[in-house]
Amino acid sequence: MNCLKKPIAALLALLILIGTLVACGEKAPEPVQTTTGNAEAVTTATSAAETEPAETDRAHTKDNLPEDLNFNDAPVSILFPMSDGGQADQIDFATEVNGEVVNDAVYQRQLAVEDRLGVKLVIYSDDSVTSWVDKLRNDVKSDTGSYDIVYGPQHKTNTLILENMYLDMSDSAYIDFNQPWWNNQFMAEAAVGERRYLLAGDISLSMLSYTSCMYFNKETLMSVLNQSAESLYQTVLDGKWTMDLLHTYCENAYSDLNGSGTADAADRYGIGVVTASTTDHMTIDAGLRYTTRTADGIPQLVSDTEPLIQYTDKLYNLFYQNAGVRVYDATQDSLRVTIPNKLMANEMVFMSGYFYSASLLKDMAADYGIIPYPKFDESIESYSALAHDSAQLVSVVVSCKNVDMVSAVLEALAAENYRTVTPAYYEIALKTKYVRDDISGQIIDLIHESSTTDFAYVFNNSLGKVGHTMRSLMSSRTNNFTSFWKANERVVQKRMEALLDAFGAIE
Repeated sequence: MNCLKKPIAALLALLILIGTLVACGEKAPEPVQTTTGNAEAVTTATSAAETEPAETDRAHTKDNLPEDLNFNDAPVSILFPMSDGGQADQIDFATEVNGEVVNDAVYQRQLAVEDRLGVKLVIYSDDSVTSWVDKLRNDVKSDTGSYDIVYGPQHKTNTLILENMYLDMSDSAYIDFNQPWWNNQFMAEAAVGERRYLLAGDISLSMLSYTSCMYFNKETLMSVLNQSAESLYQTVLDGKWTMDLLHTYCENAYSDLNGSGTADAADRYGIGVVTASTTDHMTIDAGLRYTTRTADGIPQLVSDTEPLIQYTDKLYNLFYQNAGVRVYDATQDSLRVTIPNKLMANEMVFMSGYFYSASLLKDMAADYGIIPYPKFDESIESYSALAHDSAQLVSVVVSCKNVDMVSAVLEALAAENYRTVTPAYYEIALKTKYVRDDISGQIIDLIHESSTTDFAYVFNNSLGKVGHTMRSLMSSRTNNFTSFWKANERVVQKRMEALLDAFGAIE
């Protein structure tokens, strides 16, 4: 099993980012939204930097872009589609100042990038999950060159690599992948070899908002389980937060609140889950993987499936043999309304979710805390935090006419986000606005440092849905991993070979 080796000790003291996008083509349809340069700085966005601990000095971390870069007000066209998560994704660009810290930091970043590089960021927003793909295909095929940069949801944008829609940016003129604003672990796992078609890190704030985590109700934790928040935090920091412990807590939390004699929606539960996204995150965060890498860094299916067999039993027992676990319909309404409402009503101890899920709890009367998903067992060295496949990754369109300019824009955008935007979201919107204790900040840092993925999850649709193996098993209410794997392994292996061949054929 692959595990991230991340130090648990250090506080990250995060995040502010200086965004710049300088792109390529000059032909473009009427943009839905644009930004203009040389406007007054938004003072409210600087408040995040003022909370930054001096020792990390994130706000003053320098990039290596030449100081004299100037592209003479050239337009940089960015296709910014909505992914299936909805509003949680729409935080990377802003049209005006509205008094919200993150929005205003994003807007100020746009102005800073435009002014610094002498470019004009032109944002083409698309409110459809799928139509943007056809728009991009048609644009590239016609060589119109309307778009330079694409922010695409992971589960849609990855296949466009194989259609030669994107450029490899591994050796671009101005992007420095040694800088802290790039998530190299994620990009390496989402690639074959050293190529970089999908850029990840501070360049996209949805990478942070869609990082998995769990929430707990401090009041019910104490009143029902006789555990303090501090003791649970310490359990996490000691590396003892495991599937078995979650199972025990949930068993002890169940109560037939309405006296019906059967488990129903009105009762109290340890946790609410769905058989879709919850299973993806629980599995990878527990330390399990469906793929490994050869000595040459080529992805391959795991050969030792025993850990997956054991994990399937644990997950099945949690979902279907534990009275304190309520399995809800696999819908956005369950994740965004029903389960959060149960937590806020003190009728649930734990809630699975993402960093953005904190916004769903802003009206919660009881205090809550944030912890990672549990590990498989204590033998797993570190926690992991899967970036959901709705998170938007950034790519450069193959028809881009000025790749050097675009690479400068991307580097400036990622760097400025790191300095200003991410801190605004992370330190103020997440840590300060929603989280109500000091220790949670350390736990949030731990989770952020553990952001990861699995090649099988990134290219799930191209690999016969192997990245959704656990959701398939839990949806079918079965723990027979061996039978499922044997029935699908040959097909998945052929798809893996075809996928690797397709990567090799990309120009």
